[in-house]
This record gives sequence, structure tokens and C-alpha cells, in this order.
Amino acid sequence: MRSLPAEKVSHLVSAANFAPLETPCSRRGLLMPPVRQVAQLMPVAALLAGVSMLLGADFEGEREIRAAAQSLVSAFSAEPTQLRAAFAPTLLKELDGRSLRIEDIFRTLHQKHGKAQEYRLIRMVGPYTAEIEFVFDKGLRKPTRLALDHRAPHAITGLEFRAEVKGDDSYASIIEDLRKLPGRVGFKLCELDPQPRTLAELNPEEPLAVASSMKLLILTALAEEVAQGKRAWPDVVKVRGEWASLPAGVVQDWPDGSPVTLHTLATLMASRSDNTAADHLLHILGRDRIERMQEDLKLRGAMRNRPFLTTAEMFKLKLVLSAADQRAYAEADEAGRRRWLATRVAEASLARHRGLGSPQAIDSIEWFYAPDDLIKVLDCLRSRQCAPEARQMLAITRGLAIDEGNWKYIGFKGGAEPGVLNFSVLLQDRKDRWLALAIGWNNSEDDVDRTLLSVLAQRLLWLARTE
Repeated sequence: MRSLPAEKVSHLVSAANFAPLETPCSRRGLLMPPVRQVAQLMPVAALLAGVSMLLGADFEGEREIRAAAQSLVSAFSAEPTQLRAAFAPTLLKELDGRSLRIEDIFRTLHQKHGKAQEYRLIRMVGPYTAEIEFVFDKGLRKPTRLALDHRAPHAITGLEFRAEVKGDDSYASIIEDLRKLPGRVGFKLCELDPQPRTLAELNPEEPLAVASSMKLLILTALAEEVAQGKRAWPDVVKVRGEWASLPAGVVQDWPDGSPVTLHTLATLMASRSDNTAADHLLHILGRDRIERMQEDLKLRGAMRNRPFLTTAEMFKLKLVLSAADQRAYAEADEAGRRRWLATRVAEASLARHRGLGSPQAIDSIEWFYAPDDLIKVLDCLRSRQCAPEARQMLAITRGLAIDEGNWKYIGFKGGAEPGVLNFSVLLQDRKDRWLALAIGWNNSEDDVDRTLLSVLAQRLLWLARTE
């Protein structure tokens, strides 16, 4: 039995599934990878993509990652047993070559931090690869990257411990971390029912660009009309080529005239952030329907979203028209912007468009909603005035790794483009409380870090579960 110096256990990596990373900085709970922001290398299809796609919510192996992480929780002890069986022989051989034993590493971490209480899945970063954190006594957290063999029994092939984050968490410390982010940030976390109250907030009334989270409004308007009997989910419409947008999505590739139900369009829009599905629903409902709903809900961002843009119009403004045209559109009054959409924007073609890298006109050409606005929309979706199937659609895909054990229902919609990130989450806990979180980050100078904001959002929800 032996203990190891701290530097020996701070960086344990197998090259089998991922290369060693530069040592990331960790400041007050914020995991900050040195990797260049991914959106700067993304194709145009990433613009207005659902954030669940960008955060890797659909990578294979989440269930196996969770099982492996849970099995390691009890391994942080004075006498770790049966630990080697969880690791691939290639990794154990690599450690042997460095005169390290896996039991000694876990024993040393136990001596330093105490018992691990639980793990938290931060995000999947690839098939059978994830960023997690172990939570130790007194709230100390140990960010970790974990990789498994794709083949059963899914032995651990990579494990990287990063610098620990000390101290109990609190809303105040999370707000302090949010204030340090470059650009503009805001959030609101509240209980909706049975006792409406705000749990924590920062700049809740400041409109921010939200990208694809604007699809929540289209979904709400449609769900209201279904609940009122004006439309029905099985209603069939035809795909129209002139309403095609760019990915994310699949409907843009469907043959012109293909029959499709409103339910299918709404499901694709909510779960896959399908831009063409969203535009079809917006055309069917009418632009004015969404604009009226904004006013009915008294959304603070309502006037900035008149006219309410389709995703195709947003793409044309940002990726087809010139910078001078963009400025002219942004500086025009509402009537002028509507004329632009009916003429220059309508005449533009998406067949040829520019690439996307850095933030583009995110302060002037986007959809703008305050965190408080999105909370109102989520609350509307929860209420009886909306058909309940809409909530089912929001529960299909999750852009945040939220522990299902604490919640009966988790609904998610996110939005992202370079410089823009939003998470909007509706939850019901095991005591039947309804809660909602809307959090956003805008930076017109550089892209935003998706992992960083996801960690902050998860910290907020972790605290909310005990309120």
C-alpha cells in the first residue's frame, strides 16, 4: 500500500481513446478547456442548430458512462477493491510502465479529498467518452474525463483527473462566476407551481439573442391552437420547396409536395431543431400570430422581434446579403424591415452562401428574449392552455446532462450560433413542483464556451433540487 504525490494523480490519461489535453484552468467551479471554440470550425449547418446537437447529447454510450462513473464513486477509499477489473489491460499496462497502480491513485485521492458522494455527468463529448465530475465531502468537485471501450463489457480506456474545485456551492458563487464571463449574460431560475417564486436570477429582464430557442414560441402558438380545436396534430400539410431553409434538420431534403403532419413537423422542430420544419409551421401559423402572442404574454423582447424572422430569412441576412445590407436592415424601422423581407431578402437565394466562423450581427439580427420572457413561454407550455403533446416533444432530446433520478419530467430547448448560447429548461420534480431555468450568454467579439455554460446551468439545477 502506498500514497502518491498529488502531481502523480492530477493527470492520468490513456491515448487509446483520446489524446492528452493541455492542463485546463479551473476557477471557482468553471471547467475551461483550452481547446479553441468549436463553432469557429463548424460548417454553416451549425448556425441556429439546436444546442443539444452541439453538446453531443446524442452520442452513444451515455448509459455505459453513467454505470462506469457510478462504479468508481465507491473506489475512492482507503482500501479500493476489485478496481482493476473495471479498467482495460492496455491502460493498466501503461500505468505499470510509469510505476503507477490504479489502487494507489484512488487511495491518494481519498486521503486528499475524503469520500466521493456521487458523480455528475457534464456532457458526452464523443461515443463512450464524457466529461463528468466527482463530488466529494464538503462539496469539493473533481472534474474528470472518462472514456470506455466501445465493445462490451466497456472497460475504462481513459481517465483524466483535473484540478479540483473547492468549497460548497451557492447561487451567489454561480452568479459571481457568470459575471466574469466576457460579453452579456443573464438567467432566471424559478419555481412555477405550486408556489411561484424566484430562486435566483441575474439580469433577468435584459433581452439576449437566443437563436433556436425562439422555436419555443412557434411550438407554444401551435399547441395553443391545438388545445383550442383550431388545428389537430394529425392535420396533413405538404412540404413546400420555397419554404426550405438550411440545416440543422432533414425536411429541407424531402421532395416537394411530400405529405407531413403538424405533429411530425413540431416534433422535428422541438427535438432536432429542424429549421425547415420550424419555417413551415411559422408560415402555416402566420408571422402575425407569433407577433401577437409575444404581446399577449407581455414579452420584453417583443418589439425587437417584429417582424418575427423565419430561419431562412435569418440565413439570407447573415450569409447571403452584404454587410451594408445587414446594416440597412438593422437600422430600418419595422415597416422598413418588412419591406426588406418582401423584396431583397425574398429574392436572395440560399443556393450560394458564405461560410460561418465568428459572431455575425448577433446584437442586431437575431431573435431577442430576456430570461424572464422565456420563463413565461415555458410556463405557458406547462399550462392547460397548451396541448400536452408539446411537452412530450420537448422531452425527447436533452442538451444538458440532467440526473433523471431527481425529476419526473425534463423538457429542453436550446439555441446556439457563434457568440450565442441559450438553454431553456422546464422540469417537474418528484414532489410535483414545476421549475424553469432560462440562461443565456452573448459575446459579439468571440464564440462562447458551451461546456462552461452547461456546467453553470447544471450547478443551478443541482441547487434547485434541494430548495
